[in-house]
Amino acid sequence: MINSFFTRILITVWSAHLFALTLAWLYLVMITDSMQDEQAVFTDFTALAATKLKQHLEKNDHLDVDKIVDEIQLSYQNAFFIFIIDPQGNEILGRDLSSVDTFSILPQPEPKKITLEEGLGGYKVIGYNRIIPVSALVSQTGFRLLVIVCIITLTFAVAYGLSQFIARPIKKLRHAGQRVADGDLSVRVAQSVKGRNDDIAIFAKEFDHMTSRIEELLTNQKRLMRDVSHELRSPLARLQAHISVLRQRTEKDELYIPEKDLNKLDKESERINSLIERILTYAKLDRGAEIKLQKIDIIDLLQMIADDACFEGLPEQKDVIVTGPDRCIVYVDIGLMQSALENIVRNGLRYTKPGTVVDVVVRDKASDIEICISDSGPGINAAIIDKIFEPFFRADQSREHGTGGGIGLAIAERAVKLHRGKIWAVNRDGGGLSVLVTFPKECLAQNHR
Repeated sequence: MINSFFTRILITVWSAHLFALTLAWLYLVMITDSMQDEQAVFTDFTALAATKLKQHLEKNDHLDVDKIVDEIQLSYQNAFFIFIIDPQGNEILGRDLSSVDTFSILPQPEPKKITLEEGLGGYKVIGYNRIIPVSALVSQTGFRLLVIVCIITLTFAVAYGLSQFIARPIKKLRHAGQRVADGDLSVRVAQSVKGRNDDIAIFAKEFDHMTSRIEELLTNQKRLMRDVSHELRSPLARLQAHISVLRQRTEKDELYIPEKDLNKLDKESERINSLIERILTYAKLDRGAEIKLQKIDIIDLLQMIADDACFEGLPEQKDVIVTGPDRCIVYVDIGLMQSALENIVRNGLRYTKPGTVVDVVVRDKASDIEICISDSGPGINAAIIDKIFEPFFRADQSREHGTGGGIGLAIAERAVKLHRGKIWAVNRDGGGLSVLVTFPKECLAQNHR
């Protein structure tokens, strides 16, 4: 979870916000401390004014306003003010006291107005602090806790929103990439990020262009392979007809062609014909052909395939052995499943060493059926083992010698996927290759119903 793109962005942005707001909090505390010091200065400033007024009254019979103004500092930095009220209630300089009275009725833990009149002969000294005492509010424990909670909540909300704004389209692109990797080239993502004009939106458009181009290229490739296969059928049919004519003329002694040459021509033409049929079958499966499920015992089907393969393996003493339960009933498209399993078995028979066995093991599990077909051949390079299910893919020289890339395993892979199954290959520890096929029982039953 910590390595996800969204989490990294969230932690990074949130940490940056918390750091910035922590600095702001420290600055606020410093201001609070300075304002507390300022409050002490204000109190002393007012007391000093009262002391000087008292001294002036002790020396003089009446209040000399001009002299008082010279002796007493009545304001300080436009923050502190001293008002002197005579016994009749008038401010000696005629200044308005309404603002002082307004502020004086506000509940404040620290005073904004200080009134001193003891020993002043009926006069009053009023000290007024114009600065709002933020220190009084910030110094409260409950307020500080509230500020901390608000900071954490606010920074998390901002970080989460920003992280979602960045990570959500990236997540959509990642899922789209997974779908493309699974073969779904119809996926498009630009619509999901409409309204954005940033680099992510540009990347989404480029992604759509890329998938569209790949889809177009693959469609053209499949069409070309299908069209070429169809076009090859006519000249192949004519070639086979000519071979038949040559064989007839040889039998009538009108022409002499060695039998082995005619047999070789027949064999190669059959190989071409078989390849064309396989290509057309692959093209049909690749388009997502519908399957017709029928009830069959998979053990009987595999045993029939194994018997035919054993006959072909007799010259090199190769054998195919099927093991598993006595019966294993499934619902499959019999033609497709037979083609898929036969291609896998024949591929194993082709590469297994002379005098060895191709093992076909069926396991009837709780949720699916697994078929493992293993040979004793040279195996496949682990770096390219997943590519053997691609049409005409050529593996290492040990497995392609004399055969080249084929399409049998590609047909098997498409047929298995149409049955909602999985197919993959692994190298055996003792040498050779194992191809595993699984069919989920639940899906097969649902399809049948």
